[in-house]
Amino acid sequence: MNNNSKDVYLEGVFESNARGFGFVTVDGMERDLFIPPNKTGGAFYHDTVQVRLLPEREKNAAPIGKGERRQEAEVTRIIQRGTTTLVGTYTRENKAGYVTPDNGKIHADIFVSRQDSMGAVNGHKVVVKITDYGSPNKPTQGKITEILGHMDDPGVDILSIIRAYDLPGEFPEDVKEEVSRILWMWKRTGIRRQRGEKTGEKSPPSPWMVRTPRTSMMPSPLRRQRPDTAWAFTSRTWRST
Repeated sequence: MNNNSKDVYLEGVFESNARGFGFVTVDGMERDLFIPPNKTGGAFYHDTVQVRLLPEREKNAAPIGKGERRQEAEVTRIIQRGTTTLVGTYTRENKAGYVTPDNGKIHADIFVSRQDSMGAVNGHKVVVKITDYGSPNKPTQGKITEILGHMDDPGVDILSIIRAYDLPGEFPEDVKEEVSRILWMWKRTGIRRQRGEKTGEKSPPSPWMVRTPRTSMMPSPLRRQRPDTAWAFTSRTWRST
């Protein structure tokens, strides 16, 4: 692509969305740039990319508040891949299968051939290495490098988070118990919220709003994660139970 002298190019980190569009965070800019679904340029979650700001006439609807619209841009080059492995749930279909990422912000399933599946079966939580990021006419492909266990097995949900965030593999028993308790509370709250939506009952408070004296004992890498990201990796599992 020939750079027009009037075009403005920036570099930033791409944040994908399950609905196909994305955002790019640029250092020094107060607001993220909006990337329409047809302007992502094959970018994947957390890729470092180059973008071109779109002129006013190319803008679609990207509202961020009353009377305000977010600046739009298109990805023109992928500088560095930000995601090379991910954790997800394996589903087998005929002679092949695919991995649905636990991270809900990644909208693409990862195609896995039979020879690259390590013998995984339906419902296995796995770690998959991306071998081909695909294109509009070609699926993202990968190779399973580790089977963590079945999604319903005890402790697999915690192990999935550890692998997804590349955290230390061993934690003290009291920390494991605390994480299990929080996961159980989150799952219970989700079920009760679903019931409340059907019956009109008031939803219970989120477990993240409940103060627990033992939470401070959790290792700082895990404790610092925001609720909307740290536990997103098990949300699909809970919804399916």
